Amino acid sequence: MFGVEPGQQLNKIAVNNIFYTQKTKVIKECLPQISVFAVVLVVYLWSMPRTVVLEDDGLFILAAYFNGIAHPPGYPLYTFLSHLFTWLPLGSIAYRVHMLSAIFGAFSCAILWWIVQKLIPGRVYAYTASLALGFSQVFWSQAIVAEVYTLNVLLILLLFVTALKYIECDDKNSLIVVMCMGFLYGLGLSNHWPLLILSTPMLLILMWPRWKRLLSQVVYVLPLILLGLLPYLKMVYISQMSPEISFYGPIDSWTDFWFFISREGYSELDQSPSAGWWDKWMFCGFVLKETVRQFGFVGFIFVCIGFLAQWRILPKYICISLFLGYVCNTFLLIGLLGFDYEFLHQNIFRVYPIIAYSVVSIWMVLGIKTLMRFINTYLGVQLRILPAMLSILILGIIFFINIKINYRAEDDWAEKYAKTILDNLPKNAVIFTDGDLDLSIIGYLNKVQNYREDVTVYSHKGILFSNRLFIPRKNTTNERAILIDNFLQTTARPVYYTYGLPHQYGVINYGLFKQIDKGFSSDKQIAYAIPEVVSYIKNIISFGEPDDPWEKMHYRFLLADYCNLSLLLMENSKQEHEKQELIQWVNIVCNTFHGYLRYAELLLSKQNTDTDKISKLIDKAQLLRNQIVFKSEAGMFLYLKGELNAKTGKFSKAAKNYNESYRLWPHQNNPALTKLQYAVF
Repeated sequence: MFGVEPGQQLNKIAVNNIFYTQKTKVIKECLPQISVFAVVLVVYLWSMPRTVVLEDDGLFILAAYFNGIAHPPGYPLYTFLSHLFTWLPLGSIAYRVHMLSAIFGAFSCAILWWIVQKLIPGRVYAYTASLALGFSQVFWSQAIVAEVYTLNVLLILLLFVTALKYIECDDKNSLIVVMCMGFLYGLGLSNHWPLLILSTPMLLILMWPRWKRLLSQVVYVLPLILLGLLPYLKMVYISQMSPEISFYGPIDSWTDFWFFISREGYSELDQSPSAGWWDKWMFCGFVLKETVRQFGFVGFIFVCIGFLAQWRILPKYICISLFLGYVCNTFLLIGLLGFDYEFLHQNIFRVYPIIAYSVVSIWMVLGIKTLMRFINTYLGVQLRILPAMLSILILGIIFFINIKINYRAEDDWAEKYAKTILDNLPKNAVIFTDGDLDLSIIGYLNKVQNYREDVTVYSHKGILFSNRLFIPRKNTTNERAILIDNFLQTTARPVYYTYGLPHQYGVINYGLFKQIDKGFSSDKQIAYAIPEVVSYIKNIISFGEPDDPWEKMHYRFLLADYCNLSLLLMENSKQEHEKQELIQWVNIVCNTFHGYLRYAELLLSKQNTDTDKISKLIDKAQLLRNQIVFKSEAGMFLYLKGELNAKTGKFSKAAKNYNESYRLWPHQNNPALTKLQYAVF
């Protein structure tokens, strides 16, 4: 009674067979992309840090864990998606958020495989470009930490794919494609709008053959862009809920919203008053060196060949599109930014051209294909295996030159630093933090891992944590100082801080952190060496400078701070044997550019001092100038040379040093300016 007719059974079997055949066909077609995704993801999961690291890692993990708001412009799309990944029952919270970046990075490589296969026939070239990008230094580094850049690359490459589809499809299907582009574009703006805006010329030129049709369909695109911007609405809503992590606090008005997404609070960082055309010129050279570093010297040779060959192989609009993709994300960006050419800003800038490196990977395989054509055409040699062998060689070089800096599975440098501080605070202490070294790292351990829950962490700038004492952009500097002072007066808890904290009390300096002592005035400072902190400093010295550029930079700062403490201890020492021990320790911990600089500055501040010793210290600092982090430090080095020459009566040399100092660091905080204005030498 409930049987099925034989004809119906045959139809059902036929439908199932068709479905199975189509499914199998799709899987076979996607197998190369799946293999690229799998290989790259496995490498990322193997090499990524298991705990919090530097850069913006801790900040993004905190924002993800508490479903809060990261630093401007907020990156609401990334923050929301990373929050979902914190629910995974796998590894630490840091590892889970790192996984999200890895998945976005692996997907980006798979999408690049499709793009290259479309532009340059031959699967070997698609594999080479996609894996080369995946193992390039900067892309790999951003795919294993909590950062927004791999999501940014994924969205822009998806836009590139839909643009290629748009110029191929007929008018009937074009509207669906362009609406998808609009939604993706809105999502891109919700992640990292500055880099998406810079990549927009590349996308527009790519659709140039259909520009008339595109103009007629713009009205249908705008609503989809607005739909993609909805994460910003969520960000504003969350800011009103007083989340545990919210960078500037509540967004109460359009003025607040614009201040936040326009990065107005970073104006001094993005447009340094001491930056000039020389800095821009140096950054142009820097980005070319970085381009070479991504794929190695051999790979870069093929990049140059491919860049020249593209104009004969690819349609002109695609060549122009790729060219703009590189130039806008490198040289145009350099022109727009006002960065000082220094180690700090090099570290900040080095990740920005990540889209440009995607373009470079395409040029590289174009170069390989051009060489193969030359060999086949002019030498008459038909070696089908040669492209694969050459690609394996290049990929091997790229992988092994970048693995040293990007294998970070055992990297706990930042965590050890934060634990050293937290472990040496008394029960129920308060600690004020400041920068990326301490603010988010200590915050992660304390608030996510619940390490030393009895300690309360504040930001003395009023950022990030919900327990802020003031709203940063709504209180003047004087008002902030008053509010901090009121807190210090009324709290009975021991108060510590890592960097600058405005206050009127005495200080006990422990090297890595300081304690406020209300028992004496601000002009008095006591130096004290904690054995556990000394052991930590000895340990990091024994390992030497880290490979990661951010850890390298902060390693230099830590030694400089502890050098300063050691000099204070040496100055205050009364017993001769203790002083001799401290002199030996100073020679170890101050054996850096920053250490020699601080030692020389201390000796120059004295009335009667050994100028020969100062001269030797400055000569030693001269040999270590490659350790300079800020342009201001180079300026101070020349200023101290001027001070030494002035002290020894060499006034013409001193004047030259002051001029060199101010020319290098033309800033009102440069003490050389006062010397030049009033000729005080």
